[in-house]
Amino acid sequence: MQLIQQIHASETQFELAITGGGSSALSQLLSVPGASRSLLNGVIPYSFEALSDYLGVAPAQACSDKTARLMASQALNNASRYQEQAPNLVEDMAKDTAKDRFKGMVTDKVIGVGATAALQTDRQRRGSDRIHVAIRTTSNLTTYQLVLDKGQSREAQEASCCDFVMLCIARHCITGSVDSELEQTLQSLQPTRSHDAEANWQSLVNKTSKSASDKHYDAVMPGAFNPPHDGHHLMRSIAEKELGHDVAFELSIENVDKPDLDFFDMVDRKSILGTTPMVFSRAATFIEKSEVFPGATFIVGIDTLIRIDDKKYYGNSETAKHHAIKRLVGNGHRFIVFGRLTGDEFIGLEDVKLTEELMQICTGISESEFRVDLSSTDLRSKTTSKV
Repeated sequence: MQLIQQIHASETQFELAITGGGSSALSQLLSVPGASRSLLNGVIPYSFEALSDYLGVAPAQACSDKTARLMASQALNNASRYQEQAPNLVEDMAKDTAKDRFKGMVTDKVIGVGATAALQTDRQRRGSDRIHVAIRTTSNLTTYQLVLDKGQSREAQEASCCDFVMLCIARHCITGSVDSELEQTLQSLQPTRSHDAEANWQSLVNKTSKSASDKHYDAVMPGAFNPPHDGHHLMRSIAEKELGHDVAFELSIENVDKPDLDFFDMVDRKSILGTTPMVFSRAATFIEKSEVFPGATFIVGIDTLIRIDDKKYYGNSETAKHHAIKRLVGNGHRFIVFGRLTGDEFIGLEDVKLTEELMQICTGISESEFRVDLSSTDLRSKTTSKV
């Protein structure tokens, strides 16, 4: 009761999305007066279909750290729309002598909370009984995990999940003085991972910019790089020799039919690529890339180029396709094109028929200069098969 009262009094507002277990946290929040000050919305997308609908994309797994993060991001998007203007607490926080005790806790006044649990069930399930909780703000992503006792009843596990969700919320809401017992409890709640994003990443993830860099790039190589492999680096090296200047990897955090990348994904991709020049964008299509990277040369595989010339990616409109290609030509773009193995056949630029305007701005790299048959999909498949 006291913990929930302090959550309601914190003036932090949030949407809470829960699936699989822990949903009693919503009823507990609502059972204490003052809930309207903190809880903007509560949702329980319980079935896989409902969860997919809530996220806008089907998650790879219902109960996972990644799914909790996706839920928290969607919850933050919704909370930002629902939020009423709260009083400015900056001056009060500056006077709070206790604030250093909670150094590192997020104090953004609008947060998204996602929780997904796997509790005792009447069917066979591999893996632990557990709950993943994620907290998203405009500047931070933090995750928590609690492994549950499989010997407990479902009711006991549900109670544990409820308590855990409440503590995670409290850790991100309560910034003032608390009693010593609660302070010790909150401080002992250690995140599995947390990242405070730099300003340009924040604006990108929060959809207020299209690029995480102000730098002009003369040539970019778009891709997911999940994971990057020797073929990517060889393509970049050959393209640099062809062009006579640097090529940067470009990774759009927004993709068609895939969840957006979050702060953790961005950290991981950047870490894997190391010192290789790279830029994050929110440019899923080449028309969007044309706006973000004016006049740049794009380094692509032949499969990507074929998609650029396929009307089905333009609402099945031949007119829209030709308009897009005309814009790419008019904006001064060129393409360096690498072949790849398709089925049992290696396909290069010389093997395909493209719209003439598009073909005129393409330079193909021959099979003798480049042939790497391994893809990122192959690498992910091999990694998964070993797990």
